[in-house]
Amino acid sequence: MQTASAPGPCHDVILGACERAGFRPRVAVDADDYPTSQGLVAAGVGVALVPGLALGAVHPAVVVRPIREHRPVRHIHAIVRDAGSLHPTVRTFLDALLDAARTHRDPFAAGVPPLTAARP
Repeated sequence: MQTASAPGPCHDVILGACERAGFRPRVAVDADDYPTSQGLVAAGVGVALVPGLALGAVHPAVVVRPIREHRPVRHIHAIVRDAGSLHPTVRTFLDALLDAARTHRDPFAAGVPPLTAARP
């Protein structure tokens, strides 16, 4: 089963990481939303790869583990038409985005224990 939307850049990053690790995953379901992915994992459908930013809430029946090798990296960009004439609202948004990027804590950085929800 696949969603109606086309695979995006995250899909390509995941496939590339799997190929670098030496395998090609058998995709049973391609969900375009992280809570749905966690629900499918909790239901026993399989495993899911999600970015750390998607782990604000972890389903209670899911255990989260880091990828040890060939860890995918995602770059997020903000593109504006003309930086010299930005509307104050856009400038405020960009400042908030930069601040969030600077203070983001990688859940799998060295010394940080994995996020784990207890299995029932």
